[in-house]
Order: sequence, then structure tokens, then C-alpha cells
Amino acid sequence: MKIGSDLKMELEVFYNSLTKEKETFDLPLYKILGAKFCIVRRDENGKIMGIAGIQKKYNLMFAVVKKEYQNRGIGRELFRETVRRAIAEGVPYIAGNLYASNARSLHLLLKVGFTPLHVYSQNCRRRIFVILPLNRIGQIAKYILYIRLTIKSAIRH
Repeated sequence: MKIGSDLKMELEVFYNSLTKEKETFDLPLYKILGAKFCIVRRDENGKIMGIAGIQKKYNLMFAVVKKEYQNRGIGRELFRETVRRAIAEGVPYIAGNLYASNARSLHLLLKVGFTPLHVYSQNCRRRIFVILPLNRIGQIAKYILYIRLTIKSAIRH
């Protein structure tokens, strides 16, 4: 899906308005604009409440809901729509890379079937890499990624 110039401008305004949310959402804007797809949820006035999608590289999922719209089920709705869309487009798996301190997102991802594959530190903060296979190829990718991450971790230590 090619993001139109009007939506690009709206996404840029939305992204730049994130303040508190950036503590747990550190995805650069250019990766959002270059995503395989991006799902947008708006309020009754047309203002963007949250976005989600899949990055092109590694099928990494991203999702963020503005602070004032949190605790309304918007994140869960965005997540479900992202999974539905990924399945429809033949994406073999969805991966996630989140801060361990983002307990609410981690809880949601684990609840719907994501598997933690790797825990590591980045800039003195713990991060967790999770994966959700969506088909047989995704299952194989999960095991390959697990092996690669385990070997990489063993080499570092």
C-alpha cells in the first residue's frame, strides 16, 4: 500500500505529537511511512488516535496509541486488524521488538500467542523480541530465528 501525501502529512503530525508515548515507541517516522501497510484509527473528529502496521524488513509490527486515547481497547483493535491484514497478505509471521518495561503491550502480545525468543539489553534497557507465526513458513522462520539469536547471544558471552 502506498501512503498518499495527505496521510503522510497527517502521520508526520501525529508522530511529532507523541511525547510520553516515545518512551516505549522508538520507531523512526521513515520506517512507518515505508511500511508494508499502516492502519489508522481516528476519533469522531477525524483526529488520529493510533496507528499500527508491519515494517517491510523482518515483518516487525509497530503500534502506538496516543496517551489520551489509551485504555479504550484501541490498541487491541489495531493489533487484531494488523494480524487479519497480515494473514490476508500472506505475511508468514509477525515479529515484535519491545521494551520489557512496556508491560501492557507485552501482556497483550503474549496473550494472543506471541512467543518470546530473545531478551537483550540496548542502551541499558531490557528489550524482548517476540514472534507470532501465521503459517507453516512462519513456524519454520520462528525456529530459524531462535537458533540464530541463541548462537549470536552465545558468541557475545
